[in-house]
Amino acid sequence: MRTCTPSAAGLALTLLAVSACTTQEISGRPIVLAGTQAGPDVGMVAVVFPSMDDTFEAMQARLASNTRGASYQMSMDGRLMMLDAGDGQHLVSFGAQEDGVTSAGYFQAGPHDFTLAPAGGTPVFEAQGAVAGNGTTALFLFGTRDALQGRFIETSNVGEADTEHLIVVNLLHGGQPIEVVACTDAATCTTLGGPLALGDDFVADVPAVGSGARSASSLAPGGAGYGYRIVPSASVPDPPVLELHHSLGGPDFLGTPAYMSDQGEVVDPF
Repeated sequence: MRTCTPSAAGLALTLLAVSACTTQEISGRPIVLAGTQAGPDVGMVAVVFPSMDDTFEAMQARLASNTRGASYQMSMDGRLMMLDAGDGQHLVSFGAQEDGVTSAGYFQAGPHDFTLAPAGGTPVFEAQGAVAGNGTTALFLFGTRDALQGRFIETSNVGEADTEHLIVVNLLHGGQPIEVVACTDAATCTTLGGPLALGDDFVADVPAVGSGARSASSLAPGGAGYGYRIVPSASVPDPPVLELHHSLGGPDFLGTPAYMSDQGEVVDPF
């Protein structure tokens, strides 16, 4: 995944005397300021925002022309989410930047109303999600720029020995359904759950197999472990199994494909 800076939304304000994870107003705008200490009552927030271009080729053309994707500020319960810029003097807004992943914390755990909007503009996405205490709540965006959709998934920052936490979200623009599989080797795999259409997710704790819970990949060199693939069909009866990777700062294996070939190969390793 591409990682963006927390200031992706681009608003900078002078830092006032505000305490951690608190609500204030700056220039008449209500804000909530992220805290700096982890704990059971606070958590991280992340936004996974793949390219909204219809095709991989369209994304390449846009990036080649140095055209940035959409950028949005994020609000929680009507308050702009803000961070210390790191210089002790200024605040920056937290938000979502297309083509990447942003994350910040710490914010009060529990249910909240979240909004994404361009600076000074009307919201393009509104939904309720819950910040996971001592964990990370990730918002996975999909759809189009004109009709953004999202899926909140909560994860813990604490993993259990001999256990892998799998998160797979179908963000594919091509519309292919995918499935999660458990493999004993490169040629023997069993489907876990059913097909995942656009926006569907698979989240589960599973026994560590082959690669081990502390490996960087969910698949061992011999193919044992967990992965995902497009659903086999008459035209592609044996699609490749694709590995998951550690991400979101916790003990999670994550797969979020945005573009795949007709044969099931990832063409953009988002």
